Amino acid sequence: MGDFVKGPVHEMDYHESIKQGIRLHRAVDVFTDNHALFKQSKSRISSARRRYAGIIIDLAYDHFLSVHWSVFSSDPRQTFISDFYLALAKNSSWLPERCEAIAQPMISGDWIGNYAQLAGISASLNGISRRIKRQFNRDNPLFNAVDEIESNYQSIEADFLAFFPLLSEHAKKVA
Repeated sequence: MGDFVKGPVHEMDYHESIKQGIRLHRAVDVFTDNHALFKQSKSRISSARRRYAGIIIDLAYDHFLSVHWSVFSSDPRQTFISDFYLALAKNSSWLPERCEAIAQPMISGDWIGNYAQLAGISASLNGISRRIKRQFNRDNPLFNAVDEIESNYQSIEADFLAFFPLLSEHAKKVA
């Protein structure tokens, strides 16, 4: 949801727990975008797609979190995903319009579950490419950009494995 709301959090008409979640999401984004390891991962993306490297690496990191879930959480990944989808469905009526529009397709298509396979990441990148094309009437190089992850898989994975524990510690401090 944090990607779908704009403006000062204190002015938003949401429950305080939701506002705190938005603040945490934004803090995670700022930490990630400014971290040397994330920047290093982005630098691995070809110059033709460099403008969209943040999106590509963000999804690559989602993939690696899925692949290495048991390293970072004692809770089963499928339980986390099921709980997330249940909460999303239960609360979809108060989501921002753009977020509400993707909630049901996300659940029925098991987007989060599919992140463990590169085919799921590819589907997400291709979907983002189509939305950019539709929303801004602009061609973009995200279609089939999963090849960037495939060709740099081990290096990006190493970046992620070094980065994620640092992000987890940061998130605990700001939560």
